[in-house]
Amino acid sequence: PALPPPYHSQPSQPLPPPPGYPSDPGLGGPSGPLFPPPPDQQGPHDPLGLHGPQGAQGPAPVAEPVPGPVSGPHALPDPLHDSPYGGAGRQYGDDRPGGEDRGPLHDLGGPPPFDPGASFEQGPSFEQGPPADQDPGEVTQLDATPEPEQRPMVYGVDCKNDHFNDPRAPYCAICGVPIDQRAVVPYKGPRPQLGVLLLDDGMALPLDGDYVLGRDPERAPEVQAGEARPAKVTSPDGSVSRRHLRVFLDNWDVNLLDLGSVNGTQIQPPGDPNFYDIPPNEPVPILPGTTVRVGVSRTMRYEGHRTA
Repeated sequence: PALPPPYHSQPSQPLPPPPGYPSDPGLGGPSGPLFPPPPDQQGPHDPLGLHGPQGAQGPAPVAEPVPGPVSGPHALPDPLHDSPYGGAGRQYGDDRPGGEDRGPLHDLGGPPPFDPGASFEQGPSFEQGPPADQDPGEVTQLDATPEPEQRPMVYGVDCKNDHFNDPRAPYCAICGVPIDQRAVVPYKGPRPQLGVLLLDDGMALPLDGDYVLGRDPERAPEVQAGEARPAKVTSPDGSVSRRHLRVFLDNWDVNLLDLGSVNGTQIQPPGDPNFYDIPPNEPVPILPGTTVRVGVSRTMRYEGHRTA
């Protein structure tokens, strides 16, 4: 048999209220609807806030492609042989001991690799201590700035504003006023901070003591003996050795010492477009404005300006 035609609902008259229920709102009846609206009129059901604003965690960082081959070793130009970057007859080759293996891309015992353009070491800053619930041995922690009585005593001179300076400096490193070397008398005082090493992610190492840079610097003998502080440096290409480079201060000089790393250390003197390999296990002083390449892709710059 044929199906009956569909029925169409017609508007109906409202039902009278049940007996005993007030029909006038003024008599104390409920002011809202008796039943919740149907589901298609309700907002999204999200009691746990799972569809709230995103942004607590962004997408995982994507490593940038490893830069192409670095500039090959160059022989230092003659002016540099007579500068603080090398003595007479010093040749800068790229021969390096190969006894230390390069590290893997992912260090299972440390932090994940990072974007070379984003961070040098993802973690607490050097002025920041470990969280209260974290073992201090699991993070890189540097000592506080030494007190003046703990700093090495060196000979220096004062500018006319009483700032203690390198006796060789023609200008004050703090206020910039000229220093008349004929009118000042050197005396011994606590060595001030000699500037900072500004890493390629913006993090700064204050040059008030020695450092060991590398993928696992905490185990370096210099760190274990208390002679230097660890500064953990990693790279996505694995070109940074576990114990790669030592930065040490000698009087008023900042020196680099490549610790026999596999991929070596290079410097770009101020005003020079080229990078030069530094010999392993041989100290090389650097001047303010020098850029240092650690391994293949990590860089830092020596900034000599300091504050009082």
